[in-house]
Amino acid sequence: MNNVSMKAESLDQDWVDLILAALEMGMSVQEIREFLHTSQS
Repeated sequence: MNNVSMKAESLDQDWVDLILAALEMGMSVQEIREFLHTSQS
């Protein structure tokens, strides 16, 4: 099993769904990263 497959299997489906929904709403990957970064502090 390669590294990409192992990472994909360990992803939480709820997080995947939230990120996909954000992308569908028009958020960029950078905007999602910034949101997650600022939400942690």
